[in-house]
Amino acid sequence: MESERDLHGNVPRRAYSEMAFAVRGRIVALATIVAALGWFGPIPLGHAWPPDWLAQSEPSARWNIASPTFGGLQTWTDELVFRDWRIQRQALTGHYRLLDDQDHRRAWGTFQQCRSKLDDLKQQRQLAPVRGTVVLVLHGLFRSRHSMSPMVEALQEESDWTVINVSYASTRDGLEGHAQALAKVMENLDPEVTRIHFVAHSMGNLIIRRYLHDVDVGRGGRSADPRLGRIVMLAPPNQGARTAEAFRHVLGLEKMVGKSTAQLARDWDDLSETLATPAGEFGILAGGKNDDQGINRWLDGDDDFVVTVDETRLAGAIDFMILPVYHRQIIKDPLAHQCTIRFLKYGYFVSPEAQHPLPIDVSPQP
Repeated sequence: MESERDLHGNVPRRAYSEMAFAVRGRIVALATIVAALGWFGPIPLGHAWPPDWLAQSEPSARWNIASPTFGGLQTWTDELVFRDWRIQRQALTGHYRLLDDQDHRRAWGTFQQCRSKLDDLKQQRQLAPVRGTVVLVLHGLFRSRHSMSPMVEALQEESDWTVINVSYASTRDGLEGHAQALAKVMENLDPEVTRIHFVAHSMGNLIIRRYLHDVDVGRGGRSADPRLGRIVMLAPPNQGARTAEAFRHVLGLEKMVGKSTAQLARDWDDLSETLATPAGEFGILAGGKNDDQGINRWLDGDDDFVVTVDETRLAGAIDFMILPVYHRQIIKDPLAHQCTIRFLKYGYFVSPEAQHPLPIDVSPQP
């Protein structure tokens, strides 16, 4: 610094500017690393922590402050949801936490330790079990459950169903892992629940289809849940997504944006073999202009800017409809809300006369 001072011992303004630029450079570099760790991962951290590392101590040995959280964005996955309370698994460490209906952490540790705390709080607050019909709502890739809030609010206003907005760390696992977490959410619903509907956006639909495949082949000894009801698919990439395939040659793709994205980009042929067609009633709402041009000029045919209309189709749907919306806008669209509610109640988007089914081709193969 001495060489930078003038004859009066002061640091020139130019030197201050250079120093500030260097500091800013370090801050930007640090922020980039933090963003990579917190958003783009999964960053390899060696072997996962032993699953019983928390169980080795008594629950009373761990203290907890009921502190606010962001509710779980890209690193937390739900395995139990009771109304707006949820037990989530941390994608990197494997430990669990219990969040209340204000996203305040009430406990942490193993799943069972959090479950015990939740049971205690249910009893203390006299929280009644969930009964009747439940609607499980799943967000898409890079998104969080907060993105589905407009749809959740519409469902709650127009029905007496219990609507459960499910969180999963979309960039931290593959479809198989997300499907296993969804199975746990369903298994941990109250016994008084008699029917389970689904509403999912984009990749959330592939998770449902992967879950149905896994129970169909008996993976893990599970069987299909007899409470399964109707499914509304919002802008689903049922036939893959060309927008994802455009990144198939990017080096380090899985590390940057997660295993699910890499599966869509590079492994669709293999991935599609593990996606079941729902045996129950399901309908598809696609976004587009209802013409041959679409919104995105880089995609062939009609599209919602991210997924083409043809990519949303899945034979077996009992109703199909195109709405004039973008891929993300469909979650907020009032008409999409009305169609979704009507389908869950009656099995059609507009009316029985206006249904547009996508029949399964049962003609014999040559």
